[in-house]
Formats: sequence, C-alpha cells, structure tokens
Amino acid sequence: MKYLYLHLIASLSILSVKAQEKLLLEEKFSDNRNKWTVVQNSDFSVHIDKGSLHLSKIEKNRERNGCLWYSKKIKGFNTLHNFKISFYSKFVSGGDAFESLDWQWGDINKQPGKGVNGGFYQLNLNLNGSVRLDYFNKGWGRSFNVDIRKQLDDISFEARKLNKYDIIQEGDTLSFSINGRTVFRQFISPIPGDAIGIQQCLKSSIDIDRITIRQTVPAAGKVAEASTVKLQRLPPSLSPDSVIVFPNPFDDVLRVRFNLAEEGHVHILLTDLQGRNIYDDKIYMKAGMNEYKLLTNLPAGLYILTLMRPKQPTIVKKVVRK
Repeated sequence: MKYLYLHLIASLSILSVKAQEKLLLEEKFSDNRNKWTVVQNSDFSVHIDKGSLHLSKIEKNRERNGCLWYSKKIKGFNTLHNFKISFYSKFVSGGDAFESLDWQWGDINKQPGKGVNGGFYQLNLNLNGSVRLDYFNKGWGRSFNVDIRKQLDDISFEARKLNKYDIIQEGDTLSFSINGRTVFRQFISPIPGDAIGIQQCLKSSIDIDRITIRQTVPAAGKVAEASTVKLQRLPPSLSPDSVIVFPNPFDDVLRVRFNLAEEGHVHILLTDLQGRNIYDDKIYMKAGMNEYKLLTNLPAGLYILTLMRPKQPTIVKKVVRK
C-alpha cells in the first residue's frame, strides 16, 4: 500500500529571510559530459542521441515484470530546500495497460539486488488525465489522485508532442505545471535528498530534451529544518461526530476539521456534479481532533465533499470554489 506524508498543518522552519537562487544543472544532452548512465539490455534502453535522452522499456509489464529506476545525483542539490525542476519531454510510444510519466526527487538509492532505499516523492502523470503523488520510504506508502482532465483540455495537451514540465517546491507547497499552466498543487513535507529520477514500469518510450534545476537556499550559516506534521486541536465544544468545513466558499485552500473516535484510515473524496472524482485521498490518522488541509486548483463551481471515517457516520457536504 502506498503512503504519502501529506500535510495536515505543517511548518517549515527557515531561520533566515535572505536566500539566493542557484542554477545547479543546465543539461541539453548535446553530449554526455555529465555522465548520464547508459543502459542497454533485453528489458531497457537508455542512451543519448541528437540532443535528447531516450528511455525505453521494451516489453509489456505483464509479460516481463520489472521497472527501470533511473536516477542521477545532482551536485549541490538538496530537496529539503525550495527548487524548480524544468524539463522538456515527449511521450514517443506506449502500448501497455495505460500510459503515464513518472518523475522522482529526493534520496533515490538503487542497490543492485537489494531494491530501492531512501525517501523520495514520485509524481505520476497519467495521460488519461490525472496526477498521482506518492511517497516512498523503504517501501511504497499511501498515494492520492487528482483529476486534471479539464486543465489538460484547456491547454490542448498532447503528450506525443514536446512539452515543458515544471516541478516547483516552495515551502510546504508543491506545484506541477505543463507548458506554463499550473495543473496540480498540493501540500507536502519537504525531505532531504540530492537526486532526480524516472521510473518506467510500463512498455513505453520517452524523450527528454532539456533539464534545468534551480534551487533557492538559505543564506550562508543558516539552517533549514525538515518540516514536521502537527495536528491542531479543535475547540472543546466540537461534538464527536461534528465536521467543520471552512472557508466555504473557498479560494485555493479548503480545511476540514473533525474528530476521530479511534485511529484509522480516513477517506476524503471531492467530486463534481457529474460524479467524477476530482480529488481522492486516504490517510491514516490518530484518534482525536484533526484538521485536514486540501489545496486545490479547480475551476469555480459547486463540488461534493465526502468524509469517511472508521466506525463513524459518513459526512457529505457541498462546497463552493469561488
């Protein structure tokens, strides 16, 4: 089961107001001076040609199990700090059960014969129109999905053309944009690491044309501390089964306060009036009062929020995005 440490209420402690931006990588793949690993076997192919990094899995996953875990450490990079990863990519071909692109950042440590260790995030773009954000720490944990079909339609997205992608971490907020349009935003807990990566488990071929990595770091002598998840206590007057959703109407952030009679998995679902799942998350929470903070990038309109808790009534509320 996949697990992601999603922020409920999080704090990133930066002990300085002054910071500087550094260009850590500018790769055009005109040659291999940066020593990208070349792979050629019966399962995978990775090589540089004509100004692009080409990655392929040759067989369908159900016919030959196995994933390409392709990663590279970036000198001076620390994913605990703010960063922007920009790259141009084209999905050349697919042919498996579904088609997707997976990008990773953090501590990605693949040891031959020993699996993958470390802690990192993985952003999955399903070409059918959804984004999934996963967290890995000695094994996959929770994941959640966000429907972005409307955003992709608005920009006339075509995966088989060259597109620009940006992954931006600012404090406890992660943003993902395609061709300059933000299609996904979510609260996260920043984690330390010095690598970027790509996972390729399905039969597919992709090209990466250019990569740049910029990082904003605290001023010299100052330290950034990893964020920690903190649960906020609710007012004593809140009854055990009460749920407060605010603000409503909301702009980008919707908060859900509730009580859990016992610890367990909480399922939070946001649907539109056509019944389509727009936001779907399951998170393990402790008993007591909790607050869940949902960051959205939705069109204005009416949505249905459903909260499901173990051994407590399911709560359904109407919420309005301004």
